Formats: sequence, C-alpha cells, structure tokens
Amino acid sequence: MYGGKPTVPLVGGAILLPNTGGNTILTIVAYVGLVVGGAILLSSLVRMVAKKAQ
Repeated sequence: MYGGKPTVPLVGGAILLPNTGGNTILTIVAYVGLVVGGAILLSSLVRMVAKKAQ
C-alpha cells in the first residue's frame, strides 16, 4: 500500500509547519502548538530523569 517508502522522521515533521496559506492566525496557532508540544515532551523527560535519580 505504501510502496515500502521510508517514513519521514518525527523531527522533520516538527520543523515544518502545516500549510497555513499565509494566514497569520493559523501560523501563530501552529507555532504555539509546537511550543506547547515541546514543553510537554521536555517536562515528561525531566520528570523521568528526576524519578530515576531518586
């Protein structure tokens, strides 16, 4: 079905914004979504490291 093509790395998807069509509001929402997602990942990582350090 997919022809055996390799998938795009997740990091590459995080760098590229969705096609917002030049709409300023959608661009802001996309950036905010990336920042919030990064904060969630970072806080989860910090929590895991702190748990292992105990």
